[in-house]
Amino acid sequence: MSGKLSTKDIKVGGEGVVKTLEPGNHLCKINNVYLEEFKFKEGAYHIVLNVEGEDLGADFEGFYIDKDKPELGRHAGKVGTVKLAEWAFADGETKSGIAVNRDQEMLKSLKQFCINTGCMEW
Repeated sequence: MSGKLSTKDIKVGGEGVVKTLEPGNHLCKINNVYLEEFKFKEGAYHIVLNVEGEDLGADFEGFYIDKDKPELGRHAGKVGTVKLAEWAFADGETKSGIAVNRDQEMLKSLKQFCINTGCMEW
């Protein structure tokens, strides 16, 4: 097989409105918070938030809330997953010898998140 590659006739994207949140600032509600195991370090976890953007109206057909239970309906806005922190939470020690406790660091981050979003009652 020989020849040149060309993207001239290659179509990208799909039809309709994208159903997932694009990078940027969004007003979202949090539908779920869960731990995701970090596969490169035993005992380390990410805190992950399932979020949903603003209601896009009756013409928007979002993802099913539960694909196995279509009777639950669809999300009213675009959805996405967001990690609470860039790095996984893990027990360890800093370069200067200070002990780091995974669970304490997770709680600190969750508390700071609640303070920042005004939901300390949660």
